[in-house]
Parts: sequence; structure tokens; C-alpha cells
Amino acid sequence: MLFPDFDTGNVLMLTGSVEILWDGHPELEGFIGADRGWKFNLTKGMWLKNLLPFSAKFDAYSPNTKMTGTWLEADKNKQAKKLKHTWQPLKVTKIIKESNVITSFYLEGHNNTTLLPFKAGQHLTVQIPSKSRSNSNSNNSNSKPVIRTYTVSSSPHELFYRLSIKKELNGEVSNYFHNNVKVGDVILAKYPQGQFFIDSTNTKPAVLIGGGIGITPMISMAKHIANEGLRTRYTRPLHIFHSAKNKQQRAFYNELKTLADTSGGAIDYYSLLSQPELDEKQGGGSNLKDESFDLKGRINADVFRYYSPLDDYEFFLCGPDAFMQHVYNELLLLGVQDKNIFAEAFGPSIIKPQVLNTNEAPNKSKEISTEEADNTVIKFSKSGFEQRWNKGDNTILNVAESHGLEPEFGCRNGSCGSCAVKINAGAVVYRNNVSYPVETGQALICCAVPAKGVEILDLEL
Repeated sequence: MLFPDFDTGNVLMLTGSVEILWDGHPELEGFIGADRGWKFNLTKGMWLKNLLPFSAKFDAYSPNTKMTGTWLEADKNKQAKKLKHTWQPLKVTKIIKESNVITSFYLEGHNNTTLLPFKAGQHLTVQIPSKSRSNSNSNNSNSKPVIRTYTVSSSPHELFYRLSIKKELNGEVSNYFHNNVKVGDVILAKYPQGQFFIDSTNTKPAVLIGGGIGITPMISMAKHIANEGLRTRYTRPLHIFHSAKNKQQRAFYNELKTLADTSGGAIDYYSLLSQPELDEKQGGGSNLKDESFDLKGRINADVFRYYSPLDDYEFFLCGPDAFMQHVYNELLLLGVQDKNIFAEAFGPSIIKPQVLNTNEAPNKSKEISTEEADNTVIKFSKSGFEQRWNKGDNTILNVAESHGLEPEFGCRNGSCGSCAVKINAGAVVYRNNVSYPVETGQALICCAVPAKGVEILDLEL
């Protein structure tokens, strides 16, 4: 190995042996995006004086130099990973208004909290004080915090988490962020997780379809793909369709437009406005500065036919429930296979798969048995409650809440993992196909019920 000193002309020469560390090696854990590494075992080193025939001045490091992080950062990531499922304090360092309904909150570690790497498209679980507690002068520590999940709209390579939150009319948590959270505040959050993310190495082109606030995972994915293009010299082809009511409600237009314009043709971006204002000008495909959007109306099959070839692509959807169901149905009409459609879902935003007259069922995940127990006993070991449960009764979360317990939960459909509880004895089944990867010995109580054949279901609750 040769290390030249361009200022002096000296060269450091090291000899020894090299061990290749392949992907998955424990020592690579914590390095973001590292495919392999190598370990050099030194045998001998020596300085060769005035060897270089020229001198040079330092200008700048290669942009690839720190893309995978330093050894110190990797070690912090490994330590933080042990705390992945615990609440961590994050400090609000910046607040940016993205549109008249969406505001972004930039979060960084507080008191040496390390920000774990995440996959583009994953979500962050946050908690805020309950309304009753925040409006009260009492210090009742037993008040239940309110928990929500929000997609991280920043890219994994950035040194912060960005949450872009739409202010909902009756949204307790969204209104709390918009009305109460200030720069310098500290919030509690769990590290990003979730099964809705993109693989930058896949050679299939990807189509990202975001409606309203559903653009948040898409901009994270797009920025990640662009950054990986710089790092690996391969940019996965992207077609981004961004639907909003009008320009005032649309977020990230300039950011996404810039990504597309600087991608060398690898990324296409199309803005659709369903109800544009009179002064908002529709473009004609060129990059004129006064263009406000590409197409008036809603996303449908004709839009996909016109703007992108329907080949063996992957489609990523996020937005309100009606929007996602509509786009999903349109894609099926165009012959897109269900296995190539991926959707982010929280709360009611769950796509209802259609039963198609094909050899392939629309559900990508394996069907989960829903054989429930006829009757059994649910036992909460930590709180000491027991209750008889009969087939058709409420989910375990509802049973716990009926006893006055306050388990954590976020989505109530098995997609966020906030409600995971340890099973001490027995087994559960789910009333819907959960998307969150359930660890062995745990149950997502928001949609779980006792399994058939279980006499006593003992949970660590």
C-alpha cells in the first residue's frame, strides 16, 4: 500500500496481508451502505523520501469518502441498535413550512443520542403528552401519551430525521406539532422501522406514486436513489407521479424537480393538480420556469399509459385510503401484477386486494391462518388481569384497554409494530395480514386474538 504526501513528495509504503470482509460480516455492521470491507495486517512500513516527481495542493475529499460513515460513527450505530425499540430523545433543530398544510420538523440526537440508519420509506414512531395532561396544571405522570407514526421524508444519508406532517382538522398529534412544537424542543421517538422501503440496487425501474402527504416516503426514496447513484455509479430508474389539490397544498415540488433535472435522465418527475388555481400554468413537457404542473386532473390508467411504458416495473403507493385504492385498481386494470405493487398503510389506509381471475392471488404475503380459539383465558401477567375470551370477541388490545391498561399502539392494523408484546405462554393468530415482521415469541396485540387450541394466553402486559 502506498500513501503519497503530495505536499512533500514523500511516500509511506506498507506491506502485509489483506482479509476481505464480505457483506454481512459483523465488523461491517453500522457502516451505511457498505457492501464489503477489508482488513490490513501490517508486516512492515517505511518512508520513501522525495519519491514523487511532482507536488500538489489539497482541494477536496472525494464525495465517496465518507458515504459509509467513519469507524466512530459505525460503533455508535452498533450501540444504538441495541436500543432500537426504546424511546429516544430527539431535538427539533429546524422547522420548514413546505406548503400551506405541510410543515417539516428536522430532528437530531439529544444528549448524545445516535441517529440509527434507516431504509428510505420507513416511518418514525413519536409520542406526545396527552391532551388532558398538557391542558392540566397537575403533574399526573400516569396520563397516557398519544402515539403516532410518521414517514421519514429525509434520505438515509442525511444526518437528521425529517418528519413532514400535514395539519389535519381533528388530528391531535398533527395539530400539536404545528401549534406547539418549536425549535429546541425535545420529543420522544423510536428509531425508524417498517416494511415499506425501496431497494436501490434493483434493476427494475420503479414508479413512485404519492397523493397529498403520501409524497413523504417518495421523496425519501428518490433522494436515496440519487445519492446511491453517486456512490455506486448506478441510479435505479425512477418515474415519480405527485398528485396534489393545488400548488398551495403541494410540497417538495422544487426538491423533486431538481432531483429529476440533475439525474441525467434516470429520474422523471410529473406533478398533477386536481384543482389548480387560475394562475397556475400547465406545462407541456419542457422545463420552463413558469410551469406550475404537468397535468390537470387525477392519476388514472391513461396517465400511466401516456407518461411511462408499462413494463416489468415495481409500483410504490402512498396517500389517503381512497387515493391508494383507486390507483391500485387502475394498475390492476393495466395488467400490473399484484406482486409488483407495494403500499404504505397506516390506520384506515389499507388497500383491499381484488380477487382476480388469474393463477396468481393478489396478496404478496403468505395468507395467515385465522383459526381463532373457541374459548380461552387471556392473562396479563404484569398487571395481574385475567379474562375469559370467546371466539369473535375483541382483539387483545381492546381487551387490555377494557381493563384500563394503556398499551402502546400506532396503526391498529399490524403495520407499525408499536404494539408488540412478549408472549409468555400460548399463541395468537391475526385477523388480517400483518405487514410488520413479528419476532418469534411476540404478538402484535392490535389485531391479534388467541389461537385455536390455546387454553391460556399469557402476555407480558
